[in-house]
Amino acid sequence: MIYTFKNFTINTDNFQLLKNDEPLSIEPQVFNIILYLVENQKRVVSRQELLEAIWKDKIVSDSSISNHIKSARKVLGDDGQKQAVIRTIHGRGYQFIAMCEIEEKREVGFEADLNTKKTNISKPNLLKTLQLLVLMLVVLISVWLLKPKTEGVDSVDSQDKSIAVLAFKDFSPGSDQAYFAEGMSEELLNLFTRIPGLRVASRTSSFSFKNKDVTLKQIGTELNVNYVIEGSVRKSGTQLRVTVQLIRVNDESHIWSETYDHDVQDIFEIQDEIAIAVTEQLKINLTKGMVKSTPVDPAAYTLYLQAIYLLKENTQKSITKALKLIGDSIAIDANYAPAWTVYSRILYTVAVYSYKKENKGAFMLAKQAVIKAIEIDPSYAKAYGQMVLINLLEWDMQAAQKNINKAISLNEKSSSIIGVASYHLQLTGQLAKNITMLENAIELDPLNDIHYLNLGIVYLLLYRLDEAYSSIEKYEYFHPKAVAMHAMKSHVLLAMGKNKEALIEANKEVNDYWKLSTLGFATYANGDLDRADEILDELIDVYGSNLPGHIASLYAFRNDSDNAFKWLEISYERHQPGLIHVINFQSLRNLWSDPRWDVFINKIGLQKGHWLLEKRLDG
Repeated sequence: MIYTFKNFTINTDNFQLLKNDEPLSIEPQVFNIILYLVENQKRVVSRQELLEAIWKDKIVSDSSISNHIKSARKVLGDDGQKQAVIRTIHGRGYQFIAMCEIEEKREVGFEADLNTKKTNISKPNLLKTLQLLVLMLVVLISVWLLKPKTEGVDSVDSQDKSIAVLAFKDFSPGSDQAYFAEGMSEELLNLFTRIPGLRVASRTSSFSFKNKDVTLKQIGTELNVNYVIEGSVRKSGTQLRVTVQLIRVNDESHIWSETYDHDVQDIFEIQDEIAIAVTEQLKINLTKGMVKSTPVDPAAYTLYLQAIYLLKENTQKSITKALKLIGDSIAIDANYAPAWTVYSRILYTVAVYSYKKENKGAFMLAKQAVIKAIEIDPSYAKAYGQMVLINLLEWDMQAAQKNINKAISLNEKSSSIIGVASYHLQLTGQLAKNITMLENAIELDPLNDIHYLNLGIVYLLLYRLDEAYSSIEKYEYFHPKAVAMHAMKSHVLLAMGKNKEALIEANKEVNDYWKLSTLGFATYANGDLDRADEILDELIDVYGSNLPGHIASLYAFRNDSDNAFKWLEISYERHQPGLIHVINFQSLRNLWSDPRWDVFINKIGLQKGHWLLEKRLDG
């Protein structure tokens, strides 16, 4: 249907508002309000009816409705004084009063112009179109966020530029493009972290609100941000529609919005020229080094997004599928550094969680993959972060320090880089610095759950037991079925002397190894020595060849120093990757008074400043 009034036209087939046959940029909900009032122009529409029709089940404040009406009037050249198009009926609602003509569909403006040019435009690449869309969105939003503060409702607070990118919604017909929608959201988020002066909430925090009925003010408060980006993706065949909105949290006003409709087979050349021109003009003035997305084969990129989506599920089944998908992605296009980095991370996960048998093959492939990633793109921060994890497993502390410094220099605001930096501080024994980093990270990004887990571990190592338990409980809130979570709670309770509660937690553990291992501690602490001996024998039989350091830890807990040192020596001789982590375990405190302890930790080659060299409980 076509509605025409004054010099405006509404086309309900392509959801466009045109002025003098030129399309206007308009926030979708503002468009929906105008359309709804036009369609019901013969009567007064109440605020409650607008609320139910436009926002449906969302909770929206009265001020937000008023702001949207104000925006609708503004785009139509109207205001609250004139009320020549939208009239307020006090105590009743609103009514569209402009003279309006209704006719059947006709081609106008952008669509008509595009149809005359179809034969002159070459077939584009879907991935490049997506990348250009992302770059255009980042640049346009950067203009709004980083421009100097001016008077008026749309001005941006230059003193506190902070933003969260919510998970984009999948509005595709088959509802099967969630990985694509989330992938685009994450790409935007990653690019925003490279904008100087802009603080960005992590993916974990921002995406935690997915499918939750919360207001934007709640999101802003919990994430400690002033602006939110939300959007949607609709992908059907070669058609792609991306809708994005930048919203100020304190009054839920829409600062900027845009809808991008792309016929993947027709419009790439036009978008290419526009995106390149805009990004090149604004890069020096606004983005100060923000890099472009790396070109990659679209089929490879699709597999890459699917692999990431499965990796985040973190189950044995999903990781197996992710490994195959990322391998297939690299087989199609072997020149994409992020794919090699994800390939390394998956193989690293496989190697680390191979409890029964050491998987040296997976580890070596993980190392080769991240080396390849750095060769392809020496400026890719996440590759250096992944290399740090490899270095730590190899006990190469100097290389780990060098690579974490490089990763931070390339992208200090990346939540994944902060996570790796925290783990590096933990394994190099810099526990006081680790706590400071994690507490600061939580203050800036309070819903990034991994920070609570890491903080709980450090508190446990330092015997700050109440704080350790509280932090792990916060992590449990986000991941009630996380691997080793109940095991960690059990160890904290054992340190507190709450042995019965520790046994209950141990029995809740979801991972076979961590359940058996933790039961070995808890049953011994509760005096069931026969059962404790049975568990110890089983642990040695099943896991002893791969996890000798863990066996040593259990012997130390049982005050069997000779066997504890025996298994520590086995771990050292085999250069077991996990040894530099195990030596921090609280059960090994029972060995500190033994002369063999200082000899052992000194020959490992711990760096100066490691807390164990000083035996300081304050880190």
